[in-house]
Amino acid sequence: MSDSSKEQWRQLIESVAEHLLDQEFSCYWALLSDDEVSELASQGITSHKQKYAAEIVEARTAYHTVLSSELVFTGHANDLADLAYLCNHVMMKKDRLPATETLEGLLVLRSAWDIVDIGQHHLIFFKYTAKVCYLLLLLLSVAVVCVTVEAASIDASLNVTVPASGTQLQGAQLITFCLSLAASFVAAVNAFYNPVKKWQQVRDATAEMKSQIWQYRTRSGSFAQGAEGPSPSIQALSAAVRTCREAIMVSADVEGTSFHKFYSRNIFVHGQRPATAAVAKVAPTDQSMTTFGHQAAQASSSSTRMDSLDPEEPEWQERAYFDNHYSPTSPEDYIQLRLLTMMRFYRKRLPRYATFKDFSQWLIMIGTSVGALLAYLGFAPHVSITSAGTASIAAWMEFSATAQKVSRYNGIVVALSNILLWWDSMSSVDKASPVNIDLLVQMGEATLNAERGAWLSAGAPKGEKKGNGDQKRDEQDKSEKAPS
Repeated sequence: MSDSSKEQWRQLIESVAEHLLDQEFSCYWALLSDDEVSELASQGITSHKQKYAAEIVEARTAYHTVLSSELVFTGHANDLADLAYLCNHVMMKKDRLPATETLEGLLVLRSAWDIVDIGQHHLIFFKYTAKVCYLLLLLLSVAVVCVTVEAASIDASLNVTVPASGTQLQGAQLITFCLSLAASFVAAVNAFYNPVKKWQQVRDATAEMKSQIWQYRTRSGSFAQGAEGPSPSIQALSAAVRTCREAIMVSADVEGTSFHKFYSRNIFVHGQRPATAAVAKVAPTDQSMTTFGHQAAQASSSSTRMDSLDPEEPEWQERAYFDNHYSPTSPEDYIQLRLLTMMRFYRKRLPRYATFKDFSQWLIMIGTSVGALLAYLGFAPHVSITSAGTASIAAWMEFSATAQKVSRYNGIVVALSNILLWWDSMSSVDKASPVNIDLLVQMGEATLNAERGAWLSAGAPKGEKKGNGDQKRDEQDKSEKAPS
C-alpha cells in the first residue's frame, strides 16, 4: 500500500471513529432526564462532549483499535454478492492449514517422496521384466507346438551331426531342444527375480505412501492439525514413512537386492532433490539439506475458480496444474492436483485398453473359427497351432487383466465423479467445514486405494498375504461408514 493510500485509509478510520463517537455519546446524552440536563447546565455543561469527555478519549482509542484490525471487513449493504463472498470465503476461513511448511515437515516429506520416487524407479524394471518373461514363455510354447506339427518337413530339410559323439539329430528334435532350453532359462530368470510379487508389493507400498502424503498435505485424517501445533502431524507422517520402509523390506522381498543404494538425482522427480549435478549420487536416507521444491510459478492453481471447472471441457483435458509437492493443500487444490489429475489418468487410458480387449477377443473368435475350418479341410494337425495361438492370447489377457482393468477404470471414474458432484452440491459454508473437507480427502483416497486393492487382488495368488495398504483399508472399512 502506498503512502497516499495509507493516509487516505487513516483519514477514513478517523472519520468513521468520530462519527461513531458522536452518535454513541449523543444517544447517552438524550437518555438524561430534564432535571439532570438542567443541573448539568447550571454547572456549565451543555453537550455530550463536555459531559463524557474522559469516556470519549477512551472510546476513541478503542474504535481506532477495532477499525484498524485485520479482522475487520467492509462491504456495501447493497452489494449482496460481495457480502456473500466476504462472509463465506474470507470471514469463515479456518486456520486448519499452516501458512508454510516447517523445516521438520520438509525433512519428513523429503524422505516420503524419496520412497515414492525410488519405488517408481524399481517398478519400471519389475514391471517390464514380468511382462517380457511371460510373453517369451507364451511365444516359446507356441513355437514348440509349431515345430512339433511341422516336424516332418523340418526333418526333411535339416539334420545336424553332433561333433563329439557323431550322433545325428533331426532338425525338429534340435529346434525343440533349443526352444525348451530357452523356456527353461526364461523361467529361471522369472523365478530368480520374482518380478510379479515385487512389482505388486512395491507399487502398493509407494502408492500407499503417496496417499499418506496427500492426507498430510491436506491435514486430514490422522494428520489433522490441532491446538498443539504441527508436531503431531509430522510425527504421524514420520511413522507412516517408517511403516512403508518396513513393508518394502518385508513384503517386497528386497533384502537381498541393492534397493537402498545411492541413486542419481534425476530419478527424484518431486523437487525434493534438485538435479544440480548430473553425476551426483544421493542415498535415500541422506539427511543433507537441499532446496526443497521447484521454483514456484507466480500463478497458483488455486487461482482457478472451482465453480467454473468442467472436467468434460476439451481444454481441461490437456490442462496441467503446478504443484511444488510440499505446500499445504486446500480442498480446491486437492481436487485439481489429485482427484482431477487421477481421473484424467484413467480416462486417457480407457480407450487404449478397451480397444486392446476387443481386438484380443476378436482374435480369439477368429482363431477358433480358423481352427474349425482347418479341421474341416483336412488339416487337423494344424488345428493345434491355432489353438495354441488363441490360448496364448487368452493367457496374456488373463495375465494383463485387461478386461478387469477396463471395468476398474470405469468404476473409479464414476466414483470420483460422484465425489466431485457431492462436493459441488454443497454451499460455500459447508465446503469450509473441516468435517466435510476431511470427508472429501478420505473418500478420494479410499476410492483410489480401492482401485489399487482390486488390482492386487486380481494378480495375487489365493492365500497370499495382503499388502500394507490392503491391511489399512480393511481396518478403515470396519470402522468407517460411507456417506449416503
